[in-house]
Amino acid sequence: RKMYENSEDSYSVMTVSDFSGEDLQKELDDYIVIASPTSPTPLRKTFTSFTSSNENDIKGLRASTLGFGVVNDELITNIKSRGVTINQSFETSKKNVGNGDPNYEEMPSKVRVEDVIARLNKRVFRRKLYRELVVYLLYVFLTIAVIFIGRNLRSVYLIQESVRVNYIYKEFDPKDSQHLKTFLDIGQYSEFWQWFTGPFIKATEPTTWYNGQPLDEYDLNSMQLNNKLIGGVRVRQLRISKKSCRVAPKLESTYPFCYGKYIFWNHDETPFGPPWNATKYNYSYAAEIGGIVMVGSYATAVYPAGGFVVDFKKGENITTRIEELFNDRFLDKQTRFLVITVNTINNALASQLTVSKFIIEVTAGGQIIPSFIIRTMRLKLYELPEDMFRAACEVSFLALTFYYIYMQFLEIFFAKKSNKLNIYFEDPWNILNIILIAFFVTVIGLYISFVISIYTFNVDWNTDDYIEGLDELSLQYTSIYELAAISLFLLFFKVFKYLRLSSRMSMIWDTLSDASADLLSFCILFLIIFFGFMCTGHLIWGPELEEWSTLFKAFQVQFQLILGDSVIEFYNRMFAINRIYSPFFMLLFLFLLFLILVNVFLAIISMAYSERQLIIKKKDREKEKIKRRNAHLAQRKNLNENATKVGFFQSIKN
Repeated sequence: RKMYENSEDSYSVMTVSDFSGEDLQKELDDYIVIASPTSPTPLRKTFTSFTSSNENDIKGLRASTLGFGVVNDELITNIKSRGVTINQSFETSKKNVGNGDPNYEEMPSKVRVEDVIARLNKRVFRRKLYRELVVYLLYVFLTIAVIFIGRNLRSVYLIQESVRVNYIYKEFDPKDSQHLKTFLDIGQYSEFWQWFTGPFIKATEPTTWYNGQPLDEYDLNSMQLNNKLIGGVRVRQLRISKKSCRVAPKLESTYPFCYGKYIFWNHDETPFGPPWNATKYNYSYAAEIGGIVMVGSYATAVYPAGGFVVDFKKGENITTRIEELFNDRFLDKQTRFLVITVNTINNALASQLTVSKFIIEVTAGGQIIPSFIIRTMRLKLYELPEDMFRAACEVSFLALTFYYIYMQFLEIFFAKKSNKLNIYFEDPWNILNIILIAFFVTVIGLYISFVISIYTFNVDWNTDDYIEGLDELSLQYTSIYELAAISLFLLFFKVFKYLRLSSRMSMIWDTLSDASADLLSFCILFLIIFFGFMCTGHLIWGPELEEWSTLFKAFQVQFQLILGDSVIEFYNRMFAINRIYSPFFMLLFLFLLFLILVNVFLAIISMAYSERQLIIKKKDREKEKIKRRNAHLAQRKNLNENATKVGFFQSIKN
């Protein structure tokens, strides 16, 4: 359709020495940028060879690919400013472009230097991602193997559920309470003693079978005959001073003492006891009893490791000892924290030791808040056949972690050397890698410390005294798996980095990236309105309803309302307290936050998703065009070669 006359101008092609010859050859199969200093006319050119300043990469490459380009002085300046090499080693020849081919009009008529560089960068980047993906999948496999082979969570659940059934869910004797209550229903001193002398003793010190027959000697001190008591039982109490708060001057004659909430400066270590023995119970420090610091559920108080300690030996009459504490008024106005620790081993899984802690916290108003902690740990880590496989995975995991640390260190070193350290830290995936390394190094350090501690833990397991140190070991063991769980989540989150290899698989991440600016503005507006409702609800219903009693609980309630969880139930309870504000509060809350802002959030995501879909479809159309063009060029090349061969044999025949 169009005839391009031959020109005497010289033409040039850009070559990039940062890429291997194979990469550039593949790229030239798609695009050839032909530069003419004088003529911007699109010309079809055939080139025979080209060279580069990097002889090891590109020198001597041969090609016979056809391409198109539009060149002017600005483009030449662009090429030189990018540091590419201009090589004038092309021969021009007059060609009839198109020859009436209907597909010719769909071929690209303009190719920019930036496009070629971007495609080369993308090809090398994708190859690098594929290599990283293989190492990443291996790392994920090793992480899962190390975490899950080392701990049978189903057996741990069954052991802990047995403890909960016997101590937590067991109801008080009907004679002790008009309504059936459990440990979690304790709210007063009397209810605590009912549980302590009832379900606790029956679970810790059973004496008969279910039919009334006495237990064998071996079955004594066994909870449900399956979890055997190891060592004794420890009761630890923390107290506050009698003047831990201020009394109004007008009430000093009525209330000479004030018992406030537990804070470390209100901590009291003064001995106490019954009137006939006022110094019976003495304070013991952490170094003496080997306790650990604990965080309470009430007002997030932090309780030190020491305290007033009473130990019950295994085999002695625990009922008598508890009655002694009851008669001595072991719990009084100064008590703010009490924890009972029981250590048991399951008969079926002898290497699984369970540390159970039953906690009560006393508020300044005299209300008791019960809670419990149950931790199960393995005493023998490498006794089963699968443990040997896990040990091999642990060694491989450790080696691969050090490899990741080394590679990350190299990237930081070269980024700093080339003054691109700020660019390195701007990449969120680099930040994620650093966080992952920090978590895994912490987990590895804690695990090695635990292994050393458990194998050097020398104790007589048949002793009747309370065994110190198990509490600390169980906390360390549980912390290892909690940190490992966070690390595994971050490791799976990293999969979004490799989803970029597929445009459709990476659509979710790309959608969130495109909508990030709008989402940030939305979140700021949402939080302003959300906190306004939170403070209002806390001030109005906080004194009456538990779910609004603190700002944090109010925060949780409002999220439940947004999700539509128990809206009617919450509204009825609020309406029973305040009939005036409840309808207006709930109506405005649901209208602004649920009907408007939540739908605005969905609209932002939906718009970004639609735009991302259009971009992907556009890229697919461009790839299809390039594919058709390459097929057309290959067909023309074969026709020319066949024509040349026919002409050659015809000349021989002549």
